[in-house]
Amino acid sequence: MKRVNQTKFGRPDGNCFEACLASILELPLEAVPRYTGDDWLERINQWLRWHYSLQLIIAQPDILDAGMAPDTYVIADGQNHQRVRHSVVHRGTTLVHDPNPSNGGLAITQEVLVFVAINPARMKRRKERAGTV
Repeated sequence: MKRVNQTKFGRPDGNCFEACLASILELPLEAVPRYTGDDWLERINQWLRWHYSLQLIIAQPDILDAGMAPDTYVIADGQNHQRVRHSVVHRGTTLVHDPNPSNGGLAITQEVLVFVAINPARMKRRKERAGTV
């Protein structure tokens, strides 16, 4: 993981979620598309499937305590201490990156977005074609 901080704050322009994705995928912030609206998850999953053979699923916060592998990166989403919707990166149950420079984390975790590999063989074939394996 490479820590990337958000550059926009508050509703509706904040980009903490995109900064979390950029951090986990080790990308520059501007390489992560910004999707809003009711279909944001479907659209971000289309992008993740195409580029990384991954998708995000939404889980309840208790998944963090339900035996998830301790080295698994997830995006926790909820309210920060100012009652603003916010996203942070966890590794297992541990907060490892808050993209907001205040580094305040979440006061309430409402959901957890978990990465799922949808076609691991496709990832390997893409790397082989690119000469990176």
